[in-house]
Amino acid sequence: MRCFDDAMHVEEMWHPEGAAVSKIRCFPALQILRPRASLYSWQDLIEPKDVVVAILGASAAFAGFVLVFLGIIIAAYQSYPGGAPDAVVQPYRRTGSALLGTFALSLVTVALSLLWLINGGSTGLYGWTIGLFAIQLAAVFGSAAWATRMVLWQ
Repeated sequence: MRCFDDAMHVEEMWHPEGAAVSKIRCFPALQILRPRASLYSWQDLIEPKDVVVAILGASAAFAGFVLVFLGIIIAAYQSYPGGAPDAVVQPYRRTGSALLGTFALSLVTVALSLLWLINGGSTGLYGWTIGLFAIQLAAVFGSAAWATRMVLWQ
């Protein structure tokens, strides 16, 4: 069984029809040829589980990132005295609400990713997970840019 553990016994070659195959040279009498996936096919390289686990981690990290910006906006809001005009503090309330919504979207994406992992990989949930993550990317960027503009350039 040593030959299957040793990578030196496998050599790649091209089939006459153009398909890549691996030739196992452990038993010269058998010469087993098996088709190998294309090097450039992303579907053969990335498992859906790996994608969902990455989305789960990235969504949780984005949730923390959004909380940092929410903390900055809350601190800026609280720096105004209690009798500040509503026109002055209203942009901070609006931005805080948008950041809280983005945080909620991040948590929904985390929950959906976890649900996909628990249920064993539903195809419908996979599409929703990727779609929500794409929306989350845009929302996090927009919220962070708006909060930065609020604090630095207003």
